[in-house]
Amino acid sequence: RKAIQLAPKQALGPYLLAEAYLAQGNRNEADAAIASAVDLAPTDAKASSQSARARILFLRADIYERQEKWDQAKTAWQAYVDAANKMNGPDAGAFPQSGQERIRAIQKAIDLDKQYAPVRERIAAEKADAGKAPVTPPKKK
Repeated sequence: RKAIQLAPKQALGPYLLAEAYLAQGNRNEADAAIASAVDLAPTDAKASSQSARARILFLRADIYERQEKWDQAKTAWQAYVDAANKMNGPDAGAFPQSGQERIRAIQKAIDLDKQYAPVRERIAAEKADAGKAPVTPPKKK
């Protein structure tokens, strides 16, 4: 927080604060902090700026995913992929394949959730019915 006060136009402070909140399990505060970092993230063509932006976008996507904000997470991962693809070479420190894999995994989870919806509804209906009607024990033979 002190770093943010000393350099309010730098993205590093909010980025590190988001990391700290995430480590504490405070996803909402991490989300707010990373939003500030994204707004402040450098957009110039320097390699260090591109690397910083990619790391910020990666964390944003990760936070959305942990919050189960699936549409936002997919959009954020795509932004990371786009930023990573702009970086030069494999030693640039960004990995577009990671973002692409996360997008596929999220889509798979969404698809499975839709497929499981009827099963969850049936289970909920069975539980509701079980609470309404008394169960009579079977007769002994």
